[in-house]
Amino acid sequence: MRSRALLVAGGVVASAVAVSFGVASSRLEDSILQAEQVAVDERAEDAVGWLGDEGAALVGAARDYAEWDDTWAYVRGESPDYLQTSLTPETWPNLRLERVLLATPDRVVLAQRWTEDGAVALTDEEARHLASLDGGAAGWGLVKSPQGALMYATVPVTRSDRTGADGTRLVFARRVDAALPAAERLARSALVLVPPEGAVAPAPAGRVVGVATVSAPGASGWRVRAEREVRPPTAALQALVAAGLAVGGFSLLTTLALLDAFVLRRLVRFTTELAAIRDGERRRLSAEGDDELDRLGQGVNDLMAHLDVAQARLQEQALHDALTGLANRTLLHDRLEQALARARRSGRKVALLFVDLDHFKMINDHLGHPVGDRFLVSVAERLRVGLRPEDTVARVGGDEFAIVLEDLATLDPAVRAADRVLQALRVPIVHAEASYEVSASVGVAFSEPDSTVQGLLSAADTAMYAAKQSGRDRSAVYDAAMHGEVMHRLELHRALRLAIHNGEIGVWFQPIVAAADGQLVGFEALARWLRPGVGPMEAGGFVAIAEEASVVAELDERVLELALAHFAPWRARLPRLVLTVNQSARRFDLHDLPARVRSACREASVPTEALILEISEVLHGPNEARWKEGIALLAQSGVRLALDDFGAGCSSLGRLRESVALLKLDRSFVEELEAGREEVACAVLGLAGTLRLPVVAEGVESEAAAARLRELGCAWLQGWNFAPALPPEEAAQWVIRAAARPPA
Repeated sequence: MRSRALLVAGGVVASAVAVSFGVASSRLEDSILQAEQVAVDERAEDAVGWLGDEGAALVGAARDYAEWDDTWAYVRGESPDYLQTSLTPETWPNLRLERVLLATPDRVVLAQRWTEDGAVALTDEEARHLASLDGGAAGWGLVKSPQGALMYATVPVTRSDRTGADGTRLVFARRVDAALPAAERLARSALVLVPPEGAVAPAPAGRVVGVATVSAPGASGWRVRAEREVRPPTAALQALVAAGLAVGGFSLLTTLALLDAFVLRRLVRFTTELAAIRDGERRRLSAEGDDELDRLGQGVNDLMAHLDVAQARLQEQALHDALTGLANRTLLHDRLEQALARARRSGRKVALLFVDLDHFKMINDHLGHPVGDRFLVSVAERLRVGLRPEDTVARVGGDEFAIVLEDLATLDPAVRAADRVLQALRVPIVHAEASYEVSASVGVAFSEPDSTVQGLLSAADTAMYAAKQSGRDRSAVYDAAMHGEVMHRLELHRALRLAIHNGEIGVWFQPIVAAADGQLVGFEALARWLRPGVGPMEAGGFVAIAEEASVVAELDERVLELALAHFAPWRARLPRLVLTVNQSARRFDLHDLPARVRSACREASVPTEALILEISEVLHGPNEARWKEGIALLAQSGVRLALDDFGAGCSSLGRLRESVALLKLDRSFVEELEAGREEVACAVLGLAGTLRLPVVAEGVESEAAAARLRELGCAWLQGWNFAPALPPEEAAQWVIRAAARPPA
């Protein structure tokens, strides 16, 4: 390799020296000539650019005067002192003007030029000449004159608001060489202005000429000629070039020889050592010196060391959760596999705790995901407490964790560990001077001799699900019966999803009457699951299932559409009727809920003011800021809001004022009222009266309760004392009877 490289390099250098000497002399002269031509062309173009700047400036000065009300008035004989106030002796030199013309299509109003003795009148010939110049609507141009090239600007005369144009024009003119900087520039650069009819002088011997055309409409055909001397290379320069090529060739050959001695041979050695490393041999490159190749070898050695560290770090990251540092799902599977294998050999047991945080989505929604991540880190630290070194804690999902307990004889240590987890998580987490409670549902599964990783995970997950169904913030130990319960629950999820899409959801209506006279004022729409072979199921039996299956928003939308469809003819018969429909918190998560509600009312031909959406006090919680906007938009559409189960939650007076038009007194307080405990009911009704909010009492089961509620000022009543929830056809009979009843 080395001999071929040296032979090829030597031949290339020798050929390059011979060819370059012959080509350099001819190319050099051409290159210099081209460079000089480019320079002289640029000089001519530069002069044209300057002329354009001067022309634009002259047009600007003329426009300032042409769009001046005094000029417009002067043309019409309404400003006799115009010349004394506008074209003063100071104005001419300041604007570098030599000629000014102001002419209408019929006559010349003003024609002056500037002399050493001041402004004098132009001759008729000069005035006619200026009046004939055309620069477009407003432009500049060049024209020949006895004094040399003349630059002019012509602008229409108008009022200051650019109205009143009648063909009158203002012309400013000056000699091109009247501007001292321009004259000096033209002289220094050997620039000449050539008129359209003039011929451009050819370049003398030893010089080059550049020509640029002026592009202004009023200067069509004018050119700028620039001239520049060509300085060809001398014989000494050619000799220097040849000598440089010779020295360069010699230097290259010398460099190749040194490269072989000090670089190529060592590279061959490095290549051999790298080949050994590639084949799996762990060795370092020989780099004991301090030159560049030694530093290269040291760099390769350092890179290999870093790669070893990076490989170990990647392996760590592949098996651990990046946020909490706990084992991830992959490592959990591996640890469980090993633990089950050891348990089979020892006859001991393995317990798996599956931990799922309760309502953790509310933390993310309310405080944001960064804060939620900090909460997860805190939870991970608490889960580690009290565990043995051989136990494993893993994060297997967003807010799901797993704990592997090995070498157990009974289930008791696992149950105690689950209790410790629940107790540790109940301690509030403090953020921004506020404390937040975090709870969890824990499922516990115990291994059998034939247990598999997936089977143990599935059992612990099933137990966790059972703990959630039992009320959350608790643990449950897996048994065989749980599997059937979970499967039954999942089957209910599936059946409810199909029911919503297959028309198995119906709506019944419970009448709402006026407390004063028993007149029908409206209905509350109540969902019913019309399961074939089962019969109507009340909402309390399947709304929780809809929440678990994440279809409660679809259920709400279906119930609203059905209720409005049934209600439309009743409302047409009794225009005072109102309809109340429950809406869940998930429904208010939809950013387009106001538009959906308006569309549903429009499709059913029901005015929005007839609709009252019942919302639970739980809506006024972590998502309050996001929901307020939707509630406000609903109110703007005419849809009123009722606060359902009032008193059973945690509402504030401010929230009542802002978003609620109706309160529904919870049935539990009506029951207390019937038992003689009136304090809460009286307080709620008193608060509603102060805030001027009507109240609907739910669950009125007796006439005694109805009478007492009337005495306390309750506006509307609802309950079995008047009617249960009715199928649509029976509710329609209520409407017919109410329509036939004479007004009170």
